[in-house]
Amino acid sequence: MAELKIRQIECANCAAKIDIRCGLRSKTFACDYCGAVCQNNQVVSLQQQHGLKERFAPRSFLKLGMKGQFLGRTYQIVGRIRLSGRDLHDVLDVWDWDEWFMISETGFPLWLQEDENGYTLFRPYVADRYIDPYEISDRYFIENESFTVEESDYATVEYIEGELTWKSRPGETFSYVDLRKGIERFSIEYNSKEIQYLKGKGLKKQELEEAFGLKIQDKTIDKKISESEKKPISWKTVFVLMGIFGAAALLGGYFFLKDSGDLALEHTGVVRVKRLGETEFIFTDVSGKPVTFKLKKGPLITVRFDSGTFPYGRYGSSINREAGWWLTAELYEKGPNGLDKHIRTINTDFWMAEGVDEGESWSESSLVDRTYLKGLKKGKEYYFKFATGANQNMDKYYDANIRLRMQIREGSWYPSPLLYYGWIVIIFPAFFLILFLIQNYSGDDD
Repeated sequence: MAELKIRQIECANCAAKIDIRCGLRSKTFACDYCGAVCQNNQVVSLQQQHGLKERFAPRSFLKLGMKGQFLGRTYQIVGRIRLSGRDLHDVLDVWDWDEWFMISETGFPLWLQEDENGYTLFRPYVADRYIDPYEISDRYFIENESFTVEESDYATVEYIEGELTWKSRPGETFSYVDLRKGIERFSIEYNSKEIQYLKGKGLKKQELEEAFGLKIQDKTIDKKISESEKKPISWKTVFVLMGIFGAAALLGGYFFLKDSGDLALEHTGVVRVKRLGETEFIFTDVSGKPVTFKLKKGPLITVRFDSGTFPYGRYGSSINREAGWWLTAELYEKGPNGLDKHIRTINTDFWMAEGVDEGESWSESSLVDRTYLKGLKKGKEYYFKFATGANQNMDKYYDANIRLRMQIREGSWYPSPLLYYGWIVIIFPAFFLILFLIQNYSGDDD
């Protein structure tokens, strides 16, 4: 995937060079040198950089520049806001939290909220009806689901770090209503001029570490070999064998294991992706019954989704444009008397982007998703329930009918270990061969 391109601009206060990753989307940035908060070429606030930077330092391992995998796409942290809340009846009761702003290489945003209760991942949500934050209630209905009000108050921006794609400054205040339903979260942020809806779910610290690639499992091998058991071996033989095994592993991973296994189910249907809100559906057969599958082999299956192409928005730039939609697939095991059991949730994103950069056309897309599942039982009957909607800037796109193909294979193999092994065993001997040539054939000036 493409990296976020870095361009440099000058701080309007101290003229220091500042790295900007959001391009023209960037509306607010904080200078890391003098603490100035700038909007375009104007300084809107000065933060006491040395004192505030320590006072409002991140409370966890998160920091600007980190990259993680969310919703099937790579996101990078580009900004952070430290917010505070205060009890109107008790001035000493103050709490604060961080909101990390992340963006993908095609401009899709996510927010990662971090507070004393943990982490919540939010994405923009376009409601199909007006949700009134001024309504006095302890319960809201979002898409016919009941969410409980967890907190309703106002927040103050205390500190800004990095860059944002909207205008903000320290001291700014807004109101919010936080709703909850299990691990699902819904937030309404609003002031007298605008309102924003956010939908997401709670994350455990371990899930977040894995998303950012920080969870490393240490495996210790305790194996002692006596000197008498050691036998000399030819390096030439080792290199040749490693090269053969490496090439075989790469070929196997690329061409055989990626879609390995026997086909258990293949179904193609047309999905209605709404411009506003979400669509829930189930694939059905000609008789109107849910499309199900049974496993004969197991234990590992491959679930593959292929998206057809979809239209770009009718508004915005005709040079650089993007479009995308998300899919949530809930796997169920059929039970007696309609008591079906939820097994697993698969979340993925499909997207397309194209444009012109320095006179050259470019295009990228991600229209295929593979997920490997294990633990399903032989002979049991399974089916999927789906939910879908469009991604960022939904109001710019038509409602679209998109072809979606689902393919399930059983008796599959993970391709990733073979690919990693193949590259390692090819690169490793090449490195030592170069060292050998340097040591034995380099010129001797003495």
